[in-house]
Amino acid sequence: MAKVYNTCLNPLVVDLVAGQLMTTSDAIEGGSPQILDLQNDTIIPADELPVPPSCDTGACSASGCPNGREIGYLSMITDVSVSGFGTNMLHVTMNEALYTNNEDGTTPAYTIDFGDGGAVVAITEGVPVLRGVGSLGTSYHKGTITETTGGATFQFWYHVKNNLVFAMQLRRITTPTIDMSCDLYPDYTIQVDDAVQNTNGTLAISASYIAIFNEIVNTETYGAGVYDINESGTLTTDLETPYVNDNIKATFTVSAPIGDVNNTGILRTQCIE
Repeated sequence: MAKVYNTCLNPLVVDLVAGQLMTTSDAIEGGSPQILDLQNDTIIPADELPVPPSCDTGACSASGCPNGREIGYLSMITDVSVSGFGTNMLHVTMNEALYTNNEDGTTPAYTIDFGDGGAVVAITEGVPVLRGVGSLGTSYHKGTITETTGGATFQFWYHVKNNLVFAMQLRRITTPTIDMSCDLYPDYTIQVDDAVQNTNGTLAISASYIAIFNEIVNTETYGAGVYDINESGTLTTDLETPYVNDNIKATFTVSAPIGDVNNTGILRTQCIE
């Protein structure tokens, strides 16, 4: 799950008494007793709606976006689990994929390549995709889930021994948190948390790193016998400086022949009109 904060503009609310759309500030000043918060879909008293402080300080006007920033495009496959240990059938489930497109409104589509030379097939959030491994003998494979309209990718690995699933990446959860509160300008923050769980006793994790817009924000090396990691990295940015790319990338490394296993998302922001 991504967390996105923007406190420059008040959330819109509905005055249930007057039957009109207004901002949080107007609702509080008007003293309306019943307010429907459109962001949280809850009815609460107007005096319990806090006005974000940056709206009152004019902090937004200090940036290149007087009305604040919002997500322009975000695509990242954030939670994938793999199962089937000891069987001849690998199960891959894309538990969550983030997608916001305020640029052109294109909707996402996902495919999965198991890295076994077989067909590339569609994958849908929450629905397991099964692939038989009964003809793969003893071999290592690195599969890829791809968001086909924008290019976000998620890699996973598995080891087949004697035509059975012997070891694999069990689960990976990568969470981006983007804080574009105007009072932070020029120090907006983008944080990426990456948690990986692999089967024990096979391919150990030797290193990992997190890169945001091609800037390394976390790098680690590990001793022998590390199979699970939970790392975090944060980039402080004004979101105006040109960067090499618009990627959010988390990588861990296991032994050959697998090597690096990447989760690469795409993030672009834009001014609120």
